[in-house]
Amino acid sequence: MNVQTEKQNIITRLESVTDESLIMTVKNLLDYALGKPEEDELLQQSLERGIHQSKEGNVTPHKEVMEKLRARYRR
Repeated sequence: MNVQTEKQNIITRLESVTDESLIMTVKNLLDYALGKPEEDELLQQSLERGIHQSKEGNVTPHKEVMEKLRARYRR
């Protein structure tokens, strides 16, 4: 198998695709395969902040959040 030829075949085929969900799937596969270290770092920082907030008690119980949302959108 010639990798360059396969890449060109994939590119040519992808250019004719109009299905947005297929295009996003291919994009996600490429993002995963090529790695996105800056996004991984941001995700890790966000998770660490959330864990810290939870340990400090700076959270709102799910039930309370749902009650507020229902009250806000009930009309």
